[in-house]
Amino acid sequence: MSKFKVDLNKGLYQQSWWNLLKPEVKLKAIKVWENYDEKVDELITTGEVVIDPTIPKRNIIVTIPDNQLTEEDK
Repeated sequence: MSKFKVDLNKGLYQQSWWNLLKPEVKLKAIKVWENYDEKVDELITTGEVVIDPTIPKRNIIVTIPDNQLTEEDK
């Protein structure tokens, strides 16, 4: 298992770990990322989620199993 930081100021394709993923894993990641954005936007629009700009963004770490990374990048 490898851990990578998610930079909340960057899109999916600009993440440091993006090019390490196998092609089939990238397809899954795209679906999760897109659905996440839509859901969060909907919750913000309805007022269920409120972003407090005075609270710093947290560091988010993703754990990616080694079998989902390309061989040459392990």
